Amino acid sequence: MDKILPAVKFLVSFIFVFGAVVFFHELGHFITAKLFGVRVEEFALGMGPRIWGFTKGETEYKLCLFPIGGYVKMSGEEPEEAKGKTLSEHDYYGQPPYKRFLITFSGPLMNFVLAFVIFIVVYMLGLYDYQPVVGPVEAGSPAEQAGIKSGDVIVSASGKKIHAFSEVFKAIDKAKESLTLKVKRDGAIKTFDVSVSTKKEENIFGEIVDMNFIGIDADIEPVVSDIAESSPASFFGLRPGDRIKKINDTDIVFWQDIYQTLNENNESVSSSEFHGWEKTWNALMQKKDVPALVKIVWLTVERGEKIIRKPIVIPARKKISPLPIEDEKDDEYIWLIGIEPDMPLFSYSFPAAIGKSAERIQDTTAFIFKVFEMLFRGKLGKKALGGPIMIGKMIKKTTEHGLVPVLIFTAVLSLHLGIINYFPFPALDGGHMVFSIIEIIRRKPLSLKVMEYIQKTGFAILIALIIYVSYYDILRLAGE
Repeated sequence: MDKILPAVKFLVSFIFVFGAVVFFHELGHFITAKLFGVRVEEFALGMGPRIWGFTKGETEYKLCLFPIGGYVKMSGEEPEEAKGKTLSEHDYYGQPPYKRFLITFSGPLMNFVLAFVIFIVVYMLGLYDYQPVVGPVEAGSPAEQAGIKSGDVIVSASGKKIHAFSEVFKAIDKAKESLTLKVKRDGAIKTFDVSVSTKKEENIFGEIVDMNFIGIDADIEPVVSDIAESSPASFFGLRPGDRIKKINDTDIVFWQDIYQTLNENNESVSSSEFHGWEKTWNALMQKKDVPALVKIVWLTVERGEKIIRKPIVIPARKKISPLPIEDEKDDEYIWLIGIEPDMPLFSYSFPAAIGKSAERIQDTTAFIFKVFEMLFRGKLGKKALGGPIMIGKMIKKTTEHGLVPVLIFTAVLSLHLGIINYFPFPALDGGHMVFSIIEIIRRKPLSLKVMEYIQKTGFAILIALIIYVSYYDILRLAGE
């Protein structure tokens, strides 16, 4: 059962994610075509041979063998088909160009609608975040100069109500020159105008950019909530509820102090020269996760009224970018113990969730365009390319963390599909939209022969791209 249940969860999640994204995309085409009186011959989920279906009215509804993609087959949709018949008002190419534009436009639009609805559900279910309480304040920072102190509860930022600390970072990131913070301190509301400074930092794409900062972070208590299996913390004997008091002789006040202290202390020995940590070593070897460096530090822990002080062996991990950057650095490491702090769940009312969903759609769309830009510029490695296998692996990973991550992944995948299909490329919805726009501008259509040639060429290129992406998918699978 231990192996069957995860497999069933993955299969259900895979079908749900692909099914939802494809179904709503095709539903957009279907509804608009029906609205304009176009005859829809087939509505298919999946590709390849039919495994189940039924016919209602003029449309055959069916599930196909391969659970990737789908299609709506409209009468007179293909140029070669339209070329050999007398077109009527029930044919796709018998419609005026603005109607054909709307039919093709509606598919990707439904992907945006799906993502919007899913994000509303996600915010109503709740996301893990930190309380909007100020923790460490950097000495000499704009926040300290303005009078912000540890323990201040941030109520609003530039007039916008703050629920969780991630919203504070977002407000800082979007601020121009200053940020007005209202905080609750000793029961009273105080207002501070904080200057926003910038500093050079590496973003998720490996670019050195100017990042806004004011010098504050969340108040995260150094109390252990979760412990990774076969981690240094597990072999040390840490338990949920333990409070980290010291690392060596350095006092730990906030959670951020733990990793700052570890990463500032670079005293270490090569793993091949250190022989006092057999349990950790064996666990890492089983996971084929041999570290480049290890070091030993003294950890002081408060457990109830008891103080525990003993050494802990910590391996270094290569600092890996969330995205596969082409020129990723090989000499950046981070020391990890294998512990996580407590994060409360923040849920939102329906009206608030609508606003949060709209913001999330905007931010995610901008991020997706940035990813495409980096791909076209050659700044992202080939590992960034992937098809169904990579998507399946990502679904498997998100399934392990519950319903909300699966919903978020579905929404992001839906946005990807919507954006890609708006690209003005033959064989995609954007290509059909371009044909319609050209016809509106020229006041006459391109010849069916020209459109047929363009679409066949575009389709061939698309197939070649799918094969290219699938090649890296297979390599990724073989490398496991």
